[in-house]
Amino acid sequence: MMFATILLLLCTVGVRVVGALVCPADAGGFIFTINGMTCGNAIASIGAHLCYSYELRHKDCCDACKLRRNDVDTGCEYGDRNPTDCAGIAPSQCYTPANERVCCRTCPRYRLSNMPRGSQCEYGDWNPNCRRAQPYMCYHTSYKRDCGCQACPAMMQRDLNGNIQVGCEYGDRLPLQCARLEPQDCYQNKHVCCGTCRNKETGILGCEYGDMNPRQCRNIQAYQCYHPQTNRVCCRTCRQLKDTNRPDCMYGDKIECQGYRRAYGRASLSAMCAAPDARLVCCRTCEYY
Repeated sequence: MMFATILLLLCTVGVRVVGALVCPADAGGFIFTINGMTCGNAIASIGAHLCYSYELRHKDCCDACKLRRNDVDTGCEYGDRNPTDCAGIAPSQCYTPANERVCCRTCPRYRLSNMPRGSQCEYGDWNPNCRRAQPYMCYHTSYKRDCGCQACPAMMQRDLNGNIQVGCEYGDRLPLQCARLEPQDCYQNKHVCCGTCRNKETGILGCEYGDMNPRQCRNIQAYQCYHPQTNRVCCRTCRQLKDTNRPDCMYGDKIECQGYRRAYGRASLSAMCAAPDARLVCCRTCEYY
């Protein structure tokens, strides 16, 4: 919205004195009119803002303006200079100096009480569309600049203790895509989907989102967890298969011991397990031999 600035016209027959208005002399019967009305009637009918232009044009105007002048409000003695347009001005438009001057009475009503005059957030957010902003938009520089006074701070994510979630201040950066995320996807997308992934955390260091390949991990045998790569990819499954009471045999036999037994021919389990190498790899089979 554009606001026309009304210039104050000073006449040679009158001068302005700080704190008082010195009116011009009677024009000797000359009747000054505005829109076909006497100056006094025009000001009463249209508004005191006419005084910015006509207070010194005629004694009739000056007398009428004196009754409405507020010298305490310097620069805004007669209120808004364009009341019609100022009635529809948005708070963010008051950041424009010209608008702030024209709407000198309306704009102060929009000032935030907790913000000092002249501050960057004096009138709240810089864009009226901020009220429709979504949290993820605040990650973008332009939105954070325009909506950083009210909308974005109000949408910041906090933990149960009221602390801001650093790095995830506004939740997921791509909410629609993140809504379809499976836990294992968080290993690659935890930055973009920080809010969703935080809710999927297992609390297990190194296995924060469970198995990295759940479909593959469903079919593994316990002994495969001895392999570092399998243990990493199938971290949750391997934890479930782990025997914490047997640190030297936590996943059972380290190989398929039936095949190992065939390598010993017809030897009994006792004979096979007597061999140190067999006992090491077939730790569960040889447990009682």
